[in-house]
Amino acid sequence: MTSVSFPSRLLACMLTVAAAAAPVCAQLSIQIGPNGQPQIQGGQPAPQAAQQQPPSISATLTPAVVGAGQASEFVITLDGAQSVQVPPQPIVVEGLEIQGPGQSQEFSSVNGITRIRYSFHYQVFAAKPGSYTIPPQSITFNGQPFTTPQRTLQVQDSPTNPNQGTEPFLKLNLAKTDLYVGELIPLTLTGYFHRQTQLQNYEFPKLPRDNFVVKRFARSPSASSVEVNGQQFQALSFDSTLAPLKEGDFDLGPATIDCQVGFPSANPTRANNPFNNFFNGGMSTRQVNLKSEPVKVHVKPLPAEGRPADFSGAVGRFNVQVRANPTQLKVNDPIAVDLEITGQGNFDYLSAPLLSATDGWLVYPAKQTVENRASGLDPGSVSYTQAVTPKKLMTELPSFIFSFFDPDQQKYVTVSTQPIPLRMTPEDKPAGGAGPAARDFSTSEALPPEEILADILAHPRIPTAAALLPVQPSGDADRIFWGLQLVPAALLIAFIAVGLQRRLRAQADEHQRRTAGQPRPVREVMRELNNPDLKSREFYSLARECVQSIAFHLQRSVEGEPSVSTILTRQAQLCYSGSNPQADMPLPAPERSEVLDSLTRLGA
Repeated sequence: MTSVSFPSRLLACMLTVAAAAAPVCAQLSIQIGPNGQPQIQGGQPAPQAAQQQPPSISATLTPAVVGAGQASEFVITLDGAQSVQVPPQPIVVEGLEIQGPGQSQEFSSVNGITRIRYSFHYQVFAAKPGSYTIPPQSITFNGQPFTTPQRTLQVQDSPTNPNQGTEPFLKLNLAKTDLYVGELIPLTLTGYFHRQTQLQNYEFPKLPRDNFVVKRFARSPSASSVEVNGQQFQALSFDSTLAPLKEGDFDLGPATIDCQVGFPSANPTRANNPFNNFFNGGMSTRQVNLKSEPVKVHVKPLPAEGRPADFSGAVGRFNVQVRANPTQLKVNDPIAVDLEITGQGNFDYLSAPLLSATDGWLVYPAKQTVENRASGLDPGSVSYTQAVTPKKLMTELPSFIFSFFDPDQQKYVTVSTQPIPLRMTPEDKPAGGAGPAARDFSTSEALPPEEILADILAHPRIPTAAALLPVQPSGDADRIFWGLQLVPAALLIAFIAVGLQRRLRAQADEHQRRTAGQPRPVREVMRELNNPDLKSREFYSLARECVQSIAFHLQRSVEGEPSVSTILTRQAQLCYSGSNPQADMPLPAPERSEVLDSLTRLGA
């Protein structure tokens, strides 16, 4: 066994390290000679895979085809760069919004050789369809100039793969697309926002309503977490109802929502930092116009076959109840009838039930008194009052009937109430006349006065009947009296006419405002905001709506106001942050007063 001294061992180790760190790797054989000294025997070149590769540059655009308003990512990658002398500059292309660049680095080591990969990230957005070219970009690294190839982005009118990546998207859903005229169905508009994004603000949804009656969307959408293609999205759903006005094939939509969304920064290092995200350092805010695909709807006419004579256009499922008072009466005495229609469907086409048999009855027009239609999808009711008068002896009040079209059964249905028993007596009449005899005050004869016992004792002679003068009303006094009554009557009629005119004008303005998608008047929203029973989520949803109404009234954006920013941020926290126990609790009085004061000053 050959012995090796300590200096020899140290030298052998140093030679081994030096061989491993040589610029060109070689396979070295180190042996100990007879004299105890290490001997290095020939070196062979290392395999070609371990040698240094030349630097390279590449550029990718993913995806290369998007819909209007969607985003694509443009990445420039430098592989094998030791240093970057001239980095890429911001890119400007007409028709595109390009944010960046953000930078990231990767390090790798193979057989002791370290390589650095630089990546420069850009976010690319296009608002309008078309073909856009990103020109070649020049970069200098390792002392040499490099140029990227150009890339082309195709932007289509409709979204492509809307649920791909972090881009938000909008969907319009109907319970059914084959329906009848007047049929009421649920409608849901849902916006999907990736969990890595942040919805900061949004406008009220807009949906063209040609050929349809669409109920106003709920002010506070419902929020839920859903999975789309393996990724988590926050879904905000706006519920409404829809009823077609006429038959035919129509396109409903597209629906749109304008919103402000915070996207992860183009710099992956910052985007993955939770502290940067918390302070919006890792977010870039962008105005996004969400646009849904239109939905094709086929509307069928109500069938003519089997249509009842009393059908007034009601579509749904209904029932009728009746109450009458009194049930003990005389001929020509009126009966007060209370009618109630309950059920689900399109309440806009309801009319009062009709008396099934009218012979011998005087029927007065019905008047609607109470309405609780809900959404039409939930059970609701409408009440009517009506007066009917029997003109002869009747044993019962006939049944009331009501007809409607049931879209589930695809046929007309007639429901009726049960007859109500009556106990009637003849009208009071003299034996030979058609009515009670009228007393004739023009005769000179009159009944003698009633005798009183004291008068008989004091005056034993019974007086004869005295003649009475005829009673004739004064013509001038009568005309003056009725003339004076006409003054307050005319004022009352004028007051009612003015009120009715204002109400009709308000209804017309409201219809025009809803058709144009305009927000509600500020005073109307403020009136609801002053309700002390509102929960925090409800209050801030109304406060946000009030901000939109004020901005519409002032014809300018008010989102730059500090008070508005505070209100919108607080509303987003309460409505879109998942389970928040404060959202369903009453709002503290000081906070409520502060918000109301801010809104009042803003709209002043």
